[in-house]
Amino acid sequence: MKTSKVDILFNTGRKTYTDFFTVIYLPTNEVGEVCISAPIKKFPKAVDRNRVKRLIKAVLVNYDFSKFDIFLIYRPTDIKSYVEINNDIKTIELK
Repeated sequence: MKTSKVDILFNTGRKTYTDFFTVIYLPTNEVGEVCISAPIKKFPKAVDRNRVKRLIKAVLVNYDFSKFDIFLIYRPTDIKSYVEINNDIKTIELK
């Protein structure tokens, strides 16, 4: 996702929260994009940040968020399992 798109998303996007994520999103007429963030302060090692991102990407394959630009910020300080992340993403309601 380009920096200008991220700026627009953060400035005008809607926010919703789940147990594991802060979700910032905007409806779009084009094919939506998803951006995932695992903060350096919570995961100082790149290996851990990449693992979290891979798990989230694996879960998102099962869902259709094509009508939205979405920025997911992972909030827990530990790495959750695939099942836990999947159950949390099920609860996301985008309007």
